[in-house]
Amino acid sequence: MDGGAELAIFERKAVYRLRSLTLIAPASTAWLCETGNEWEGTRLIFSLLPKRVKTELGLQHEGWRELTPYDISCNTT
Repeated sequence: MDGGAELAIFERKAVYRLRSLTLIAPASTAWLCETGNEWEGTRLIFSLLPKRVKTELGLQHEGWRELTPYDISCNTT
């Protein structure tokens, strides 16, 4: 898939094309959303945070053009 990836949600009703921006192994990675109405141009940032005997997965979804009900839903559910 030429360095990109697809993220499919809601039983593949929504499919987003992602392109890797950064990888700081093993701590974090960032992806640019190349498709998807409101997702296009946003960034998904994943980080691994050690917490005693567990690891916490952090997720940021940033770069939204405007605050909409869809943006709120994507970032709170």
